[in-house]
Amino acid sequence: LAAGLILWIGFYIAKLVRELLAPALNKLEVNRLQKMAGMEVTEAGKLSNTLAYLVYVLILIPVIITALQALKIKAISDPAVEMLTIIFDFLPYLLAAIIIFVVGWMIAKLLGAIVERVIAATGVDAKLQSAVGQSENKWVFSSIVGKTLRSVLVIFFVVEGINALHMEVLTQIGAAVIGYLPYVLAAAILF
Repeated sequence: LAAGLILWIGFYIAKLVRELLAPALNKLEVNRLQKMAGMEVTEAGKLSNTLAYLVYVLILIPVIITALQALKIKAISDPAVEMLTIIFDFLPYLLAAIIIFVVGWMIAKLLGAIVERVIAATGVDAKLQSAVGQSENKWVFSSIVGKTLRSVLVIFFVVEGINALHMEVLTQIGAAVIGYLPYVLAAAILF
């Protein structure tokens, strides 16, 4: 009876929070992030609905574990409590990684656009096209440099986001990617 009551109240509170959070996030226009990234999604796939659903699940996990503890079935509740502790200990790292990636992507996009416009404003594109004898804008130097800078910065911020997760294997892979990056850039420049 106690477990059933805990589940019923927990599900009601989680559902209420989800139904209040989705419109609130929608009013804060968090869905614009998807539009800025060029993602077209259905109503259920909108960022506001996804975040509200994640909060719903994060509320339900401790509710279910509390209900299991009320049943006094330690074989189930003890591993579930341990799993919940691991999840909640990992959440700050995940949030930090997401923030690093989003901020890094915005910085990379901004700096890439600035460099692209500065190079285009110097007239280098036209001089290179006339020197090569290229009439159409197939390979624009300013665009190539801007996109390359943007890609390199995104890679750095993704690796830093992975470092924030404190997962040793992924950190080593990220370090290998950054270590290999100068060779890739040198090959691209030579090409």
